[in-house]
Amino acid sequence: MNGPLSGPSAGWALPGLTGLQLIADRVNEAGGVAADGTTYTLEIRQFDNEYIPSKALQGAKELVLQHDCKLLMGIGGTTADAQLPFLTQAKVFYSPLATADINPNRPYMISGADYFPRGEMIRPAFIRSNIPGAQRYAVVSQEDSTAFVGQAWEVGAAKAIGFDVVYDEFYSAETTDFAPVVTAILASNPDVVSLSLSWPDFIPLLMEQALSSGL
Repeated sequence: MNGPLSGPSAGWALPGLTGLQLIADRVNEAGGVAADGTTYTLEIRQFDNEYIPSKALQGAKELVLQHDCKLLMGIGGTTADAQLPFLTQAKVFYSPLATADINPNRPYMISGADYFPRGEMIRPAFIRSNIPGAQRYAVVSQEDSTAFVGQAWEVGAAKAIGFDVVYDEFYSAETTDFAPVVTAILASNPDVVSLSLSWPDFIPLLMEQALSSGL
């Protein structure tokens, strides 16, 4: 696992690390993995890249060159962009959360998750079915390549079913004070506010600010 195990996006990577360890324990208890007449046990190594691209590349090199890892997992986005040239050259597989990271120049990438960006496409329809009178739609995320993709799909889906998208912006990933962000959203007079691909630690801060602002 080469992912953010600390910081505002850790809520995406830490559950994955826990899941990987559960799978490894189960496989090893069953005798390991048999391949070409040899049985192997699974070992999980980890590196906390804090969702910083330079640290993601550092982590990839450490996990591959020092620990001989054959498969790296992470949440993708800018951290995938930073390490994939090295991993491709080393012929090491990488598996991110988002299928949006796949392209023909990345033959060692494996991503089978289909919830992204399908979840973002479904969200406006879900909101419309539960709040039929809502018309003005606001959506916001942090500046991040994965969020850019997800929010684009969400905005497109919202427009396709008739929402008036009155706010479609991104805040800096370095944001600590969300009052200006929420103030700008409220100024658009929305009926619905979606936090889209906002990182897990940002969501309660945005919600608290929205509540204190009367939303």
